[in-house]
Amino acid sequence: MGLINAERVSEDNSYKDFLEKTPESLAQQTAEWKEVLKEVINDEACYLIATEDGRAVGAMPSFIYSGKYGKIITSIPFAGPYGGAVGEERAQKVLIEEMIRIGKEEKCVLATIITPAFYTDSEVYIEAMTPDFKIENIYQYIDLQKGSEYNRSVKRNLAKAKEAGVEVCEGRGSEIGEWHALHTKRMLSLGKEPLPVEAFKGIKKHMKEKHAFLIAKAGGKIVGGGWFIFHQKVMDAYMLSTDPEEMGTSATYAIAHEGIELAKSKGIRYFNWQASAGNKGVEAFKAQWGSSLGKHLILTKILGDVKPILEAGLENVKKEYKWHYVIPYSAFPNRT
Repeated sequence: MGLINAERVSEDNSYKDFLEKTPESLAQQTAEWKEVLKEVINDEACYLIATEDGRAVGAMPSFIYSGKYGKIITSIPFAGPYGGAVGEERAQKVLIEEMIRIGKEEKCVLATIITPAFYTDSEVYIEAMTPDFKIENIYQYIDLQKGSEYNRSVKRNLAKAKEAGVEVCEGRGSEIGEWHALHTKRMLSLGKEPLPVEAFKGIKKHMKEKHAFLIAKAGGKIVGGGWFIFHQKVMDAYMLSTDPEEMGTSATYAIAHEGIELAKSKGIRYFNWQASAGNKGVEAFKAQWGSSLGKHLILTKILGDVKPILEAGLENVKKEYKWHYVIPYSAFPNRT
């Protein structure tokens, strides 16, 4: 057993090759996802590779953001941030330690790792990182290898979508804007911020064979759509949005069903609904499909002076560090 070394990757080739050969890797850990993120954020990518006797044994993405109140290093920013290390357990430990070392070297004040779904060994992360904050996050998924039984509500809504004339097909790049208008309308109706259209154009451009854009049409117009990203054994339902005025068509059910069937056809094991941010209605929707619960961690370590961040207040930090996890809300003396 040799010595494992971790270092920053200057070229993507070795990193890409390792992830293509590693079944326990996720779409958000790929070099292609880095290109998607470049479309929406202005971070410095810091991708790491671990080697033993010249052989790649682990890899890990991370990003450095220079914010107004201090620099931070995170495993993956933006929406759907499943990051963390992939590879042999010994390599994961070395990679996590290297990320922390780089964070200190770059004068970052905080380091955050959002561990991957399905492949998290909590003890490895805790031991290597010694975090100051730990949050458990729940996600929902379907193990397609075991199969699942849709409940009566799903079956009823799929029949309803068929009766409404809903048809699901592959979306074209020229249709992204029309779908995004529906996404914006839906998110605002829920009091949430829509994701920028550049993110979806980036997925279409960079994820290529690792994504699917499905749209639902009824009455000759787009009423909803969904984005799915996948790599190795996992497909994420990255974003599903239906026009709030067309919810009666049950188009969301038709889109989700087609996404699940696509995952099955590709031999994917896990269909990951991702987390629901405490939205009970969304959690209930996902549960109807025979979903199980998984847990991953949000780990944060203080590397420097966080006083400017805490004194700036939660709302200012949310604006300045948009699309980044910085520190738990509970760390702020008053959340304004």
